[in-house]
Amino acid sequence: PEPEAVAPPYLASQTAARAGRPVEPWRQPLRMVMFIFGILAIAYMAIPKSLDPLQFALFGIVENEGTAKIEPILVGAIGVFGLIFSFMPMPTTPRGLLAGVLGLAYAIVPTILKGLDTWQALALPGAMIFLIPGLVIRSEYKDSILPRILVTLGALGLLATLLVPVNDNLPLIGLVEAVIDGDLEHKIPALLGLLVAVMAVLSLLVWLPAPSGGGAKVFAWFFILFPLFEHIYNVLYTEDVVNLITATPAQIFVGWTPDTAAFAFLGYGMATVLGKSLE
Repeated sequence: PEPEAVAPPYLASQTAARAGRPVEPWRQPLRMVMFIFGILAIAYMAIPKSLDPLQFALFGIVENEGTAKIEPILVGAIGVFGLIFSFMPMPTTPRGLLAGVLGLAYAIVPTILKGLDTWQALALPGAMIFLIPGLVIRSEYKDSILPRILVTLGALGLLATLLVPVNDNLPLIGLVEAVIDGDLEHKIPALLGLLVAVMAVLSLLVWLPAPSGGGAKVFAWFFILFPLFEHIYNVLYTEDVVNLITATPAQIFVGWTPDTAAFAFLGYGMATVLGKSLE
């Protein structure tokens, strides 16, 4: 009789490579992200949006009609579930799946419900869905091809919003012209736009061979916190900041929270789920 086929053993190089890969590297960071940004999301819902008349983002769940309820519901879910599941004892992968789904839902659903007048409206959050998780995964699994592909797709999607002509005008050229010829009020947002493009290009450093990290963690947190950078600019260039603080305290102090919380949940949640297959 023919001898039974025997599966070949792992090569020593394969075994060593797998032994060097981390196991659940985001077990504690994921809980910290869910705790911190969960609290910030709750603060966004609880701090008054307006003092005269007194209004809260939380009221939008009841007062808004139809699909307008979805956005405040998602922010509330990020806050409540983020805080609860950061403490609840449970396996890391289901916790990451919950965080990833919440972040993904907030990144995509409100944009779709508001209407897609241009493809760029969906391209930007779509790029972040690939870019941020890819960068987070690459920061730990330095020899894996998966995060490199995710980051490349995200970076190309982000750059497409600047390099594809709109009404025969190139958005990237418009930003450069604003930096050169515009006044200071227009220079800063243009510089922020150019900075995003530069960081998207630099994120392709993830293709550097291991053990280099390619700056993946730094780039990931830049994109996660970018809504905060934009918010700081908007506050600094508000003519009457004191009156705005008293009139709309939530917008001034935590107006950046929903986008940033969603990006953080998306990045660390999906990295936890996808990274499980790379251990």
